Amino acid sequence: MNDIDIIRTARNRIASGKWWKGSARNHEGGEEEKVCADTALYEATYNRGDVEAHKVVALVERFVPIKSDSDASLCPLAMFNDHPSTTLSDVVDVFDKALAELRGL
Repeated sequence: MNDIDIIRTARNRIASGKWWKGSARNHEGGEEEKVCADTALYEATYNRGDVEAHKVVALVERFVPIKSDSDASLCPLAMFNDHPSTTLSDVVDVFDKALAELRGL
């Protein structure tokens, strides 16, 4: 899979109702597992290694709007994902912007 495939796979996973905020994933029994934006990207890289996963996360993080009341300097995507005012639509929009740039649109 290339970067576009990885980002699209992660985007589609969270857009299909499997988005989670507040931790990497939900741990509630009986419910299909949901994940945060970071985890969706890391899992979409499969076994390509940490370097590849970090590269793809960095590509997406370029489109994260920084919320004025959060310190997102270390983990912009995770902080954005978990911010109280961030919605699923906001997260999907970040993925869409990254995909559009990679496609040259």
